[in-house]
Amino acid sequence: DEPHEFDTATASEVFALEYRRTADDTWKHRVSGAVQTLQESDLYGGIDELRWGPDTWFEESGSLFLTGTVLDSLWETTSLYQPDQYIPPTPSQLDDLISFLEQGRHGDGRFAHNITDILGNPPPDVQNTTAYGLYLLERINRMMSSDHPIFDQRTAAVDHLSDGQRSDGFW
Repeated sequence: DEPHEFDTATASEVFALEYRRTADDTWKHRVSGAVQTLQESDLYGGIDELRWGPDTWFEESGSLFLTGTVLDSLWETTSLYQPDQYIPPTPSQLDDLISFLEQGRHGDGRFAHNITDILGNPPPDVQNTTAYGLYLLERINRMMSSDHPIFDQRTAAVDHLSDGQRSDGFW
């Protein structure tokens, strides 16, 4: 009964592309509303993932995949929509994202899909989520100057991704 960050973020990117393609104010209104709705959420502290269980919906804490996907769409939307009015994340938001990434790190250069599993235990790392963790680290590194130790995880993440890649390119 309320907006979902993933759907809103991916739709906002489509709206921005359509506005850019057509210059139709209908799309401008839609992208503006979607971005405003996203900015009202705490995206940088990690987004919980809604999942279907055996008989009901539940939320798993802190989905790195969902957080990375939503932020990527938001950043792409704002760069497409009105690049001259793009407002980058604040240092506080980036600090929140760094803290979230720290919670989702499970081993040297390894990131898990969620901060905890349904039982509250740390889940194992996942290759595609590790790729999202690496992507977010690179984006944060370009947006701010920081000597936070998490940035040392980038080389280990690349190594982990390379080690897990099959000869056909799949992980």
